[in-house]
Amino acid sequence: MQRLAVWSTSILVMGAGFLLLFLSGGYVPRLPYIVPLDVEVNTLMGLLILLGLLSPCVMEYLNMKWRRQIESNIPPFLRDLSEYVRSGATLPRGIEEVSKRNYGPLTKELKDVVKGIVFGETLDSSLMQMAKRNGLPQVMRMSTILVEARRSGGRVIDVLDGSTALFSDLDNFKRQRYAQMKPYSLLVYMAVFTFLLVSYVVLNQFLAPLCAASSGSTFLQGVLDYGYYRSILFWSSVMESLFGGLLAGKMSEGSLLAGTRHSILLLAVTIAFFVTLGV
Repeated sequence: MQRLAVWSTSILVMGAGFLLLFLSGGYVPRLPYIVPLDVEVNTLMGLLILLGLLSPCVMEYLNMKWRRQIESNIPPFLRDLSEYVRSGATLPRGIEEVSKRNYGPLTKELKDVVKGIVFGETLDSSLMQMAKRNGLPQVMRMSTILVEARRSGGRVIDVLDGSTALFSDLDNFKRQRYAQMKPYSLLVYMAVFTFLLVSYVVLNQFLAPLCAASSGSTFLQGVLDYGYYRSILFWSSVMESLFGGLLAGKMSEGSLLAGTRHSILLLAVTIAFFVTLGV
């Protein structure tokens, strides 16, 4: 719900910025070109997109960090819980004792489970409420396993040991996938930087001299419009930065929204490139 509110607010603010720019006369589409040809208008639109994505980017990064910390702390939690149960403690008592240790954000969730038990809820109910409140698939699996472990009676230790190995393997698999896919994410950055370099060469080394040489030619007038080609390459770079960043997030993290930070960084580089070098 909070994620939806942040995304909705950011999109509305960005849309309001574009609407204000349009109503103030800063950008009025004119034929034969629809894209804005003014350098300042293009830069302002790029900054509006950048600022509009900033808040969702921070939120998605914090959410990803929170999810990683919870998932990486599940195996140590289950391992410690297994040791407590092996020493003779019951499963609820083991969860209560283990919740006093530091498992990052998972500790708060465990303490909420203990509070529920203290106030009269069953262990099964408290665990499933934690899973629903948390919303992470890994936490739902862990809660389901703990519920089944309690019902298994004398095989609690075996269930906990097996689940510890399972979650450890899942965590190791995600770490390996991230390490293996990271080089492919760098290819997105290389592609954007290459496109920016090509844009600079095309505009400054080819079109600018050609437009200057043909300024007195009536035949080429209206065909070689430097501002038009500059706008086309600028917005092409912006689109490549946005969607390339999302693709990098999908490859490395398995989520498109996790790539917003890549999009923000590439978009900032693109705007700075066109503004600083006067392309």
